[in-house]
Amino acid sequence: MKGLIKLAAVAGFSAMVGLFAGTSRAATVISNIGGSGWTATFSGLSLASDPTQPVGQLNVEKGAVFTTANAGEGLLITFTQTSASATSVIDFTNESITNNTGTNWSGFEFVILNDGTGSASFETTENSPFVPPAGIFTTVSVTTLDGNPAVVYGGGSQANLATALWGVASDGDLLISANPLGIGTTFTFKEVPVTGPLVPLPPAVWQGLVGIMGLGLVSCGKSLKKLMA
Repeated sequence: MKGLIKLAAVAGFSAMVGLFAGTSRAATVISNIGGSGWTATFSGLSLASDPTQPVGQLNVEKGAVFTTANAGEGLLITFTQTSASATSVIDFTNESITNNTGTNWSGFEFVILNDGTGSASFETTENSPFVPPAGIFTTVSVTTLDGNPAVVYGGGSQANLATALWGVASDGDLLISANPLGIGTTFTFKEVPVTGPLVPLPPAVWQGLVGIMGLGLVSCGKSLKKLMA
């Protein structure tokens, strides 16, 4: 019995930690990341520049763990131009993405949000975007979502607790044309998992449940009257 109470307490504590994690994550700021002339601001993920990057290009490696606290809003990296000679290409050479959300994913999205000062977009070359990781997703589309440049993956599933490795071996890179327009130019790179929609109960079922609940309340009321008589 004590063991059950202890497990319940741990589960409750973990739920509370997950609840506040989405609102209390401190932002990490890397000024002039990789000498690129861009400042990267993010939270909830790891980001490192590759010192072997070619001139005029920022190469980065990234790791992300999605939980119930961050999967809904996604994980964001805001790039702000801080040098007049900022690099024009940002290359995500590889990424590790872990599903720790408690549910399987039916797809995944990379999106660029331009705030009005930027006009960044995804490059489509023989090396970009990422090829879907083997055994995870099978389709990829370079498109727009709500008017924003996007790369959308589907045709498969990434299981809960599974980790997908993007950009390894011959799986390509994810290239962004940063289009540095001047100091202060800003855009946000967003990634978010896609899950299947919840299937609501039909109205008839809900009505049946309400009816059963109503009969239960009437029955309880009659029993109370008999006891009090």
